[in-house]
Amino acid sequence: MSVFSVRDRRMLREMLADVTRPVGVLAYAEDSQRPAVEDLMGELARLTRGPLSAQVLNDDHDGALIRAIGFQRTPSFAFVNAHGEIAPVEMVGLPTGYQFGAFLNMLLVLNRGRLNLSHAVQGALKNAGRDVRLEVVVAATCPNCPGVVRLVQQCALANPARIRAVSIDAIQHPDLAGPGVEAVPLTRIWVEGRMAGEHTGLMSEQQLYQLIQGALKGVRWRDRTIGQH
Repeated sequence: MSVFSVRDRRMLREMLADVTRPVGVLAYAEDSQRPAVEDLMGELARLTRGPLSAQVLNDDHDGALIRAIGFQRTPSFAFVNAHGEIAPVEMVGLPTGYQFGAFLNMLLVLNRGRLNLSHAVQGALKNAGRDVRLEVVVAATCPNCPGVVRLVQQCALANPARIRAVSIDAIQHPDLAGPGVEAVPLTRIWVEGRMAGEHTGLMSEQQLYQLIQGALKGVRWRDRTIGQH
């Protein structure tokens, strides 16, 4: 049985037709999760005519790769760029609902090979001299979440050596989302393993950049804005 409706399959086939470079997805799942994850990955492989790869990793055979990527929870998804390098992006939780859009967008960005960030922001992010983790807590039913996820993912791609972007499905992984999550998207910024602050709601590229810069300078904050779900 197909994961997608006939209409969705047609739309996805058209979108995936733009994938012309050898990008890919790596999934990590427990035995009980593998059927759903394998269905998703198999459907992606069938819908593309290009060199898109979709692989479900196995502890018995892929332990070294799983550790190298840094997978800690299941199901989780990582991405491979056209040069065969693991992108500094992880999606924790099966990408359903609105989150599937962010999942698909990541493949298209890697295929395109360029970011939708201003040159000024890209240049500044490349100069980040400390390790940064951009973490977004999301929900599949949240229409505002994919935009923030796409934004942090592109920030990570601007400096793969220093910045990592992780999205966490709050329903599938409430322990990772943490206590007291009242609304999503909830963005947390960690610097060298310490949380510098969190922001609830939508963000512009410039807002996120300013928060990252502040975190790198040791500024701590906690705020809430409109646009949350």
